[in-house]
Amino acid sequence: MKRFFLAFIFLVLGFSSLQSQSYTKSDIIIYISKYKNSAIKKAKEYKIPASITLAQGILESGAGTSELALNANNHFGIKCGGSWTGETYNKDDDEIDDCFRKYATIENCFDDHSLFLLNNKRYSFLFENSSDDYISWAKGLQDAGYATNPEYSKILVRVIEEYELYNYDKSSPKTVKTPPPTKTEVDDAVIIQEIVYRPTEIQNGRNIYTNNHTRFLVAKADDSFYSIAKDFFSDESFLRKYNDMSKDEKMKEGDIIYIESKRNKGDRDFHLVVQDETLWQISQAYAIKLKSLAKLNGLDPKVEPRVGENLWLKKKRPYSSKPSY
Repeated sequence: MKRFFLAFIFLVLGFSSLQSQSYTKSDIIIYISKYKNSAIKKAKEYKIPASITLAQGILESGAGTSELALNANNHFGIKCGGSWTGETYNKDDDEIDDCFRKYATIENCFDDHSLFLLNNKRYSFLFENSSDDYISWAKGLQDAGYATNPEYSKILVRVIEEYELYNYDKSSPKTVKTPPPTKTEVDDAVIIQEIVYRPTEIQNGRNIYTNNHTRFLVAKADDSFYSIAKDFFSDESFLRKYNDMSKDEKMKEGDIIYIESKRNKGDRDFHLVVQDETLWQISQAYAIKLKSLAKLNGLDPKVEPRVGENLWLKKKRPYSSKPSY
């Protein structure tokens, strides 16, 4: 993986958390996977765009790799200030042995970041903007003096757009948490892993969607492998193989059913395993063959991944990072 060195950002931002800091694109993707749900939760509570929270967290904490993030759970470089009564962490910044806020959990840090903006008069005008207008929020943060760098808003927007963080600003059921392959349909759209898929074609009166270059439909209550295979001029055994399902398994209403073979790798880099997810569900969510997903990660297809594990979707996981189970 090519290192993403932040020399340019050091010069234009001057953030303490970015000084002498480097991190990879993989670090950023993993950071997004870990903290997107916290950012979405804070967006609902405080009306701050989740994309803004994530982008600031990435920049300020070096995607979670900075000294403050690792030792103080401080992802936003917030200093103590006169009102802070919690734990502290000292490190050289604008002054020698500057005082920074230390948090018991990262969730506390995300809460405090939201309250820091909400309760500070200099940022009050920001809340007149829509919670999905990340451009106005980025510009407003710069105008309010959040950072001294005149390019700050452009850098925030660049991070948001490069990593499509605006997808997490949708204040509707489109941002629902799955586990895959559970999905939500809104106006014929299907949401999988918080990504919106719209029909690419209609066959036999059925909406057909495309995920990772693979066509699928959503099972109805009266569907079966036989009926779908018949409607799409296929064979039931092939349809089961496409979906990594045995001859004894039955589909359920709402299941993602692929009508052609899934791929050997995904179109996204990583997936962070959450509670109650199975390897099969993840393979369905990303349209990756179950055996291929297991092989990429050095796993037995019959062994379920652990919560908090990052699965590799595009490339083979390095041997040094393979799980021991």
